Amino acid sequence: MAKAAGLAMALAGWPPAAAWAATPGDLLLVLGARVALRRALQPAPVSRADYETLKARLDRAD
Repeated sequence: MAKAAGLAMALAGWPPAAAWAATPGDLLLVLGARVALRRALQPAPVSRADYETLKARLDRAD
């Protein structure tokens, strides 16, 4: 398991010495951070009313 964690950390961009010393817990921390960052960078969902307003404005512009 440690070798798999080291390989995954190397693929995540860690330097070789740190990657091969990584533990499965380190891998879980990095994966959790990547998920949190991806969610933080997603655009905010649009409400149905805002969507309908925008759609109506675009339809009138044609």
